[in-house]
Amino acid sequence: MILLLLVGCLPPTVEVVGPVEMVIDITMLGFEQPDLEVYEGSYIRFKNHDAYVHTITNYDGTFDHRLNPGEDIEVQVWEDLVYYDTLTPGYNFRGKISVVPLVS
Repeated sequence: MILLLLVGCLPPTVEVVGPVEMVIDITMLGFEQPDLEVYEGSYIRFKNHDAYVHTITNYDGTFDHRLNPGEDIEVQVWEDLVYYDTLTPGYNFRGKISVVPLVS
């Protein structure tokens, strides 16, 4: 009975936040919004708006996607992802998705 009273005392402003869908655009200048923090299970869509081929590759090579001009790919993330473009060296062609666990 005491437990039920405590649960009923939660403030009404508590909001449950879940996975979201985010977009990372690829242009000739690099990955736009390359560093994100999202909840586990979120979807990230990479869209290549450039006239050249780009990749989204993690550093151990287990995640490697090639995007031709105009193509996009959607991935669901469950853990942190540090990625870069193997075809275009440079600071602007790397990024990190930090994944925050959902609290139930």
